[in-house]
Amino acid sequence: MQLVLTRTLQSEVLHSAHDSSTGGHLGIDKTYSKLKGKFHWYKMKDGVKVHIRSCEKCLRRKRPSKMPKSPLTEYTVGFPLDRISTDVTGPFPVSDSGNKYCLVVIDNFTKFAEAYAIPDQTAHNVASKIVNEFFVPIWYLFGSTL
Repeated sequence: MQLVLTRTLQSEVLHSAHDSSTGGHLGIDKTYSKLKGKFHWYKMKDGVKVHIRSCEKCLRRKRPSKMPKSPLTEYTVGFPLDRISTDVTGPFPVSDSGNKYCLVVIDNFTKFAEAYAIPDQTAHNVASKIVNEFFVPIWYLFGSTL
């Protein structure tokens, strides 16, 4: 036996099955399965979809089922320092000199890698380490050959 609901009662039932403290903000299929044994109305599955897709808490917290992917492209590197890759890891325990992050810089052509201890992840600290301690020593070493 199922109770056939009018339009006025459908929103109340959807709210109690999905939005209430016992509803749990389940997905479309689970909420529909929960309701279909007790209630029925015309295009019930569509009503459940519309209600859940308009739920603000679900929109804020749940990720989309299909994440958009950007196409992979090939980037060829022609000479040293044409392209570098950077990564910041941490936080680690604070060192005696006050550093708790590690900046890793890699030249994509030569695969030359350097790691630097930095106190925080600010753009100023990262950029100054790359310019003053990665590029400048290499420029003095190789100078005009680059």
